[in-house]
Amino acid sequence: MIAIGIVRPNAHTAVLVVAAKDTSLQNYALGISNIVISFTGHTAYFSFISELRKPEDFPKSLALLQTLCVTAYVVVAVVIYAYAGNTVASPALSSTTPTVRKVAYGVAIPTIVVAGVVNAHVCVKNIYVRMWRGTKVMHQTNLKSVGSWVGLVIVCHIIAFIIANAIPVFNDLLGILGALLCTWFSLGIPAVFWLSMNRTRLFLNWSKSSLTVLNVIIFLISLVSCGLGTWASFKSIVEFSSNRKPFSCATNA
Repeated sequence: MIAIGIVRPNAHTAVLVVAAKDTSLQNYALGISNIVISFTGHTAYFSFISELRKPEDFPKSLALLQTLCVTAYVVVAVVIYAYAGNTVASPALSSTTPTVRKVAYGVAIPTIVVAGVVNAHVCVKNIYVRMWRGTKVMHQTNLKSVGSWVGLVIVCHIIAFIIANAIPVFNDLLGILGALLCTWFSLGIPAVFWLSMNRTRLFLNWSKSSLTVLNVIIFLISLVSCGLGTWASFKSIVEFSSNRKPFSCATNA
C-alpha cells in the first residue's frame, strides 16, 4: 500500500475508479475465489485451539482477528485502488517501479516467510499427529520423531514450491486454491459441521430453522463457487499459457 502511494502507477493520467463494472462470468468467479482465500484461516483453527491454555477463549481471539483482518483488507484495498485504479496488477506491488518493488518485497519477506511457515506447520502437524497417534513417538526426541517431522516439512515445502511454480500466473494460482480448497474450508465444511452438530434439532424452532436454511445456502454457495472458480481459473491459465512459462523467473503478475 505504501509502495503504491510512493510510486503512483500512471501518475500522469487520471485514475479510473469504477465501483461496479460489467464483466464476464469468468472474471466474477475468479474475483470471488480471490476474496474467499483471504478469509481462510479455518484450516488452522483446530490446531491453534488445541494449543491454547484456555480453549474457551478462542472465540475472543477469533473476533479480534476477524475485526483486524477485515479492517486491514478494506483500508489496503481502498487505498491501493484509489492510487492504481483499474490498472492494478496482482500482486499489487507489481504495479510499482522495479526499484520500489524490490525494496517493498525485501521489507515484506519476513511476513511472507512467516505466513508460509505457519501454514506449513499446520499442515505438517496434522499429518504428524495422525501418523503417530496412539504411539509415544510424538513425545520423544529420537531419530524417528525428529526425522519424520523434518521429512514432512521438507516434502510439504517441495510440494508447495512445485505448485507455485507450475502455475505461473499469481492471480490464477490464488483462484485455484480459493476455489478447490478455501471455499470448502471457509464455507462448505463449517456449514456441514453445523448441520451435523444440530441434526436432531434442525427445525426445532424458528431460530434453528432459519440457521438450518442459512447453512444449507452457505453449503450451496461453496459448491457453486468451487465449480465456477475452478473452471474460471483453469480457463484463465489456458488463455495465458502462451505468455507465461512454468518454473520461470519472469514476473507472474
